[in-house]
Amino acid sequence: MDEGTPHAPPHGPHSSVLSEVMRYLHVVRLQKWILVWSLLAAGGLGVLYYLTAKRIYESSADVLVLQTTGNVMEGKDSNQQSIQNLIPTYQKVLLSNAVIDGAIKSLPPKHRHILKNVPRAKWADELRGGLSVSAARLTNVITLNYRCPDPETSAYVVGSVLDSYLKFMQATHQNSSRETLSVLTKEKLELESQLDTRERQLHSLKSQVGI
Repeated sequence: MDEGTPHAPPHGPHSSVLSEVMRYLHVVRLQKWILVWSLLAAGGLGVLYYLTAKRIYESSADVLVLQTTGNVMEGKDSNQQSIQNLIPTYQKVLLSNAVIDGAIKSLPPKHRHILKNVPRAKWADELRGGLSVSAARLTNVITLNYRCPDPETSAYVVGSVLDSYLKFMQATHQNSSRETLSVLTKEKLELESQLDTRERQLHSLKSQVGI
């Protein structure tokens, strides 16, 4: 046996495990820096987006719908159900051309910049595009929202739409009341005419029989 010949150390299971651990730690170090740079890049992009993104502001208001007339014999639950059935109609009225046109007319000139470069015939569609209405289930509350880049204008638009809606509903109710009064007046005159005819017939009959 030649004692001067060097021998390579044995490659047992311990050296294999150590090698795998070292390789794993090396990969982890590489991935750590990849993760760090990825987070920094994402953060930088987020800051850049925040600084350059167009700001959008939202204003909202709630409308409580009440029924002030109705059959006194109807129960409270029936009256509430009747209101809830009408909620979709009121939502459509809020976004109707009549209400939107009225809101645009009352909107101060300095807040009409949202309609800049928009043909006048398209003003209602442009304003309606930023509006939304919703109603929570089983309630008689309608929520109106408007979004635009100017917070003050956003609030003014919501207020103008609500004012226009209230004026529209008031005018509608007044017209309905006038129509109802007209019908009742016509019926009253017809009844008076019929009563007068009956009285003349009765008077003529009495004269004929000598009463």
